[in-house]
Amino acid sequence: MTPQVPAEQRRPLVPPGQPSPSQPPAYPHMPAHPVRRRRWMALVVSCVIALLIGASTGVAVGHRVGSRPVGPTGPPAVTADFPDASQRHLRGVTVSGLAEDWLAGTRSWTCEVSDTGTEPSSGASTLMGCTPRGKAAHDLRVNIEYDGEERVRAVHGLCVYGPGDQACKRLFTDLAGVLLAGDDGLRTQAVDWAGTHVDTDDSTVVGNVRLIVSLSPHYLRGTPAS
Repeated sequence: MTPQVPAEQRRPLVPPGQPSPSQPPAYPHMPAHPVRRRRWMALVVSCVIALLIGASTGVAVGHRVGSRPVGPTGPPAVTADFPDASQRHLRGVTVSGLAEDWLAGTRSWTCEVSDTGTEPSSGASTLMGCTPRGKAAHDLRVNIEYDGEERVRAVHGLCVYGPGDQACKRLFTDLAGVLLAGDDGLRTQAVDWAGTHVDTDDSTVVGNVRLIVSLSPHYLRGTPAS
């Protein structure tokens, strides 16, 4: 005989594959969309923070750059003692006075404008070389650097002879005297200095002329003192 089961313990028959009424229904596995959404939101927040930091940094840098002092908009005023173009030249010295009166007239030297491409050391536009005739042409020389007849920048006397030679002393004292011929007192001072320092390395200023003497190579150079 089949045992009787109380009614409260009886379970209804359910078709195969269907959940039992006494068990909670099984829900399908939820996709990981909330996880990806959280990651995306974190990325957005990070970007916003980075943009805010960059903007604040840019504002700070702009403030510092904008607050830098601004320099002058024009050149400074030129003072009265600032050298001008007229101070580049030996006052009272002319090309003809050197080449024609002194070298060609008194010493019988020959003067020619250089066409060898040698640049004047003073920056002048023209270089004239003067030499004596004969064998001494290889031992003595005077270079005149100028921009015009009354715009002589430098005069350079060279002598290849050794210390104690009278030819060098005569050339240097004559050159010093010609450069200061306009003032007898200054002329005497320049001639005395050149004769005393002919075989040394030294320099001095007499009037508006700077005299520079060198022993090796052996030369006397005259330029404006300004």
